[in-house]
Amino acid sequence: MAIRTSTDLQLGRQVRATHALGALQLLLAVAASVVGTLLSGFFDIGRPGTLIGAGIAPLVTAVFTTRGSGVARSIGIGVLTTLALLITVSGFTISDVLRDGKSPVASREGTFWKPPLPGPSSKTSGLSVPEQVTCPATEVHHTADCRFGVKPAGSSTVSVNGAALDGRDQDDFRITKQCKGTLKPGTACSIRLKFTPSAAGDREAEVTVRFGSGSTVVELVGKGVDGANGCRDGFEPRRATESDTVCVTPDEKAAVLQQNQAHQDEHRDRGDGYCVDGFVWREATSADHICVTPAQRTEAAQQNAQNSERSAG
Repeated sequence: MAIRTSTDLQLGRQVRATHALGALQLLLAVAASVVGTLLSGFFDIGRPGTLIGAGIAPLVTAVFTTRGSGVARSIGIGVLTTLALLITVSGFTISDVLRDGKSPVASREGTFWKPPLPGPSSKTSGLSVPEQVTCPATEVHHTADCRFGVKPAGSSTVSVNGAALDGRDQDDFRITKQCKGTLKPGTACSIRLKFTPSAAGDREAEVTVRFGSGSTVVELVGKGVDGANGCRDGFEPRRATESDTVCVTPDEKAAVLQQNQAHQDEHRDRGDGYCVDGFVWREATSADHICVTPAQRTEAAQQNAQNSERSAG
């Protein structure tokens, strides 16, 4: 027993003689460990790899700053490396706690630093849809068509998983054509709906379009118009605008509603209230600034002229 104690004391003196426990050696080892942590994190090799980098750097430093040889030096190198690693890990962990998870050197998660995530770019996945779609004013219990386009918002391919209705008056709207599948940049598809107001007045709902990484919402609005139309049998109000009561045939009314939709879908106005080349205001009423072809404007004028013959009064 006495022999073993004497041997242990002798080994302890040999370890101290290596200077592995010196303040300068420990400072250099800790500094090397911190540098190893930051360099490993910069190359984004993962937390296990960062931990290895935080341990190898003080090990190399210990090899050059300790003295002696044999078992005593090996023990000294191991002790110095372990102490430096523990101090480094503890230091980063404590800084996380004091800073609510934020590193003093960069944005990162957990114990070891890693490069910040890239900010938003044109490659961000997502869909481009209109914020709001207005369906044509429609007589109560009659039906009109409305639709909107869906396309990738950036330069990445997006997987579209369909759409669903929700909202106060969702029963007044019905999806007749879904948009599903993979959309590549520069491509688009459309979601088509039927609007059948169950009562007069403003009607509203929303369409949730689902895609690979989330969903987006499009607001739907429409207006139900009282069914007392004031027209002779076989005719009905045109509704080129909400206040338009000129009596037309069902086919003429359907054509007018299609013109309203085309004005929106085909971007026939320049954005300043005037039409692009080749189109003119329809002027079915004084407030009608829907852009149509000259022939379609002539048709609207003819319908206005025939109104007295088609009205019930």
